Amino acid sequence: MGSLFFFFLEDWAVVHEFKHNAGVKDIIPEPNGTKLILMDVKACGYIFNPINDELLVIRSFPENSKTVLWDNSITDKEVFAVLDNENVLHTFIINPDDVDEGGKSIIYCLIKQYPDN
Repeated sequence: MGSLFFFFLEDWAVVHEFKHNAGVKDIIPEPNGTKLILMDVKACGYIFNPINDELLVIRSFPENSKTVLWDNSITDKEVFAVLDNENVLHTFIINPDDVDEGGKSIIYCLIKQYPDN
């Protein structure tokens, strides 16, 4: 079982704790720090919002992911890409108002193969 601890330096105290049902392999925070991508030891990916403990499954998350990149532009802040070990870039968008899903969802948009160097 994995846990995330949010630590407030000014008070030198843990201000929030989240327990996940599997071990946590990696966390990649969004540039503003309002959410993060959590990768677990089962090769699953999630979007985690520490404000309300919302955990969204990233469907089609590549099992052999190498790194995650968040888009830094103000207009595309809900876009992220996952690079896997075969140099394939998988692009996703967080849709905050998905009527079919009843709230937020993550849309798998694009897959792009890059040549090996």
